[in-house]
Amino acid sequence: CELGPNTLLVNSCRVRRYLKELGLWERAVDAAPEARKRYVLQDWKLVALPHSPLEFLRSPILTWEAKRRIFSEPFAPKRVDPDETLGDFIRRRLGDEVLREMIGPFVSGIFAGDPDRLIV
Repeated sequence: CELGPNTLLVNSCRVRRYLKELGLWERAVDAAPEARKRYVLQDWKLVALPHSPLEFLRSPILTWEAKRRIFSEPFAPKRVDPDETLGDFIRRRLGDEVLREMIGPFVSGIFAGDPDRLIV
């Protein structure tokens, strides 16, 4: 539970029952359907993140080369480095473009962190 705009994810009957027992269920409000979309800023325009494989293929967020690299990720060589940063991990497995256009905005927006300073 956090004190931000998404205060609680009710994804089980146990949580729902607990909220009802506490008398809090009536205060629960579902997010508006339009709030489910996530965006990144690209070339000063908001671009929706894809929610399906087909949307991913059609999305302008990444080039075809970056998309190809994502699909080849399962075949990338494995490495164990306890000090590897998230940025290095993503660059190695998915490339600079994925780090710059997707992972970087996500990490800085959600965790207020720098992928080159966070350890995997």
